Amino acid sequence: MVAFRTHIRRSALSVMLVLLTVFAVLIHAGLSNLLSRHIDHELLIVAEQAAQRVEAKTGAMTAPDDDDEDDVREDARFTVILEPSGTVKWRGSAVSEPPLLQPAQLAEVQRGRTIYDTITNPKDDPLRRISLPILRGGTVQYILQTEMSLRLVQDTLRLLIL
Repeated sequence: MVAFRTHIRRSALSVMLVLLTVFAVLIHAGLSNLLSRHIDHELLIVAEQAAQRVEAKTGAMTAPDDDDEDDVREDARFTVILEPSGTVKWRGSAVSEPPLLQPAQLAEVQRGRTIYDTITNPKDDPLRRISLPILRGGTVQYILQTEMSLRLVQDTLRLLIL
């Protein structure tokens, strides 16, 4: 028979392991949620700034006036401007062939709603993309898309597991 003391030790160890595992899962889920919100908020800020520089007639991005706006130039490299139908009007130099919006997503953006989606590519890191409608006179004139790599998020979560 197992001694009472040994039984209590095993039970206490099991309870502590379960509690530590639950705590680790909650920390991982919470940090993942915070990082996702941060990326989405950052994308929204970048997209809103870029939307102010879209020319109404041509749909192209205007260059920033100051030489100090290198970050703005860098962000424009990862930006795509679409017609309301979903065809590419203008593309930044760092964007290869952007995946098309699904019909349901395109319909949401055409209604004036901002949407976020995650693009996974086996060759590259996953990307988080925002599709922001540019409204002129109450109608969608263009759809601005900008993307951000999720590599830092994945690396942070991977380090948390270790």
